[in-house]
Amino acid sequence: MPRASKRKAAPSTSTSVTSCDVVPPRAVSGKCKSRKVVDRIGSLFELYANQSLNMIDPEGIEALCSDLGVDHTNVRILMLAWKMKAEKQGYFSRDEWQRGLKELHADTISKLKKALPGLEKELMTPPKFEDFYAYAFRYCLTEERQKSVDIETVCELLNLVLGPLYRLQVDLLIKYLKVQSEYRALNMDQWLHFYRFCKEISFPDLQNYDSDQAWPLILASSCSNTLLTYKKGLARIPAMVLTNKRFALAFFFEGVVWRAGSHEKCCSFCDEKILQVSNYIKKKFCTLFIFHCPYYYICGFLL
Repeated sequence: MPRASKRKAAPSTSTSVTSCDVVPPRAVSGKCKSRKVVDRIGSLFELYANQSLNMIDPEGIEALCSDLGVDHTNVRILMLAWKMKAEKQGYFSRDEWQRGLKELHADTISKLKKALPGLEKELMTPPKFEDFYAYAFRYCLTEERQKSVDIETVCELLNLVLGPLYRLQVDLLIKYLKVQSEYRALNMDQWLHFYRFCKEISFPDLQNYDSDQAWPLILASSCSNTLLTYKKGLARIPAMVLTNKRFALAFFFEGVVWRAGSHEKCCSFCDEKILQVSNYIKKKFCTLFIFHCPYYYICGFLL
């Protein structure tokens, strides 16, 4: 019986390949593409950055705004800062810039410019707008341990952030904030309640406003002032008009006649009459007006 060979088999020269070692061409392409996007975003950062600070400073942001075709006070720049989660007002760090532009899928100025309307639309969803609204206040806390923002800045911020959504309420709040003398600055809790007020309370009649609820004193004072003016105006309108089912209310504020209440049908007569009334009040010929169109009695007063 032949003896078994003791010679060891020669080691295999072929390398074992597992599925984990194989990188699909598409994955390689995707990684390369992603790397190029990051590089382009980085190059864009260098274009506006202050090299000594390694940050985009106020001067760089002004240059960015110029290239985007928006003013540096435009709310979209604040929205962009929110998207980046920028911590310091007037400055964008490299990480913040990378984070924001990656989420916006923008690696060129042209793409960033096109992304801004979409960002504005994104913030119209209530949860994100609430986050943006709170961020806007924090962004104005420029000093260490600062907890309040001066009245002048608050007024500018209200106009910028809430104004487009709640113009009438914001105008009245700003008007009150500027004439009152008790508060020189407001804190985050007061700021958040302004938004809650605009969102929850019917205006201008304040029918669902409850003074017993936990409203900040400054807001309660503003509401009391508005209610007093509103009731005085209503007291001057004849009862026969107020009890009419087709009654609608309008009032004059900041150069515009605002309509309140149900006005289901509009007509050119009504629109033309309101325009005439606006001109009368602007010239201070009257502070109270009553007329009726084919659908409603329109009554109003100077607020």
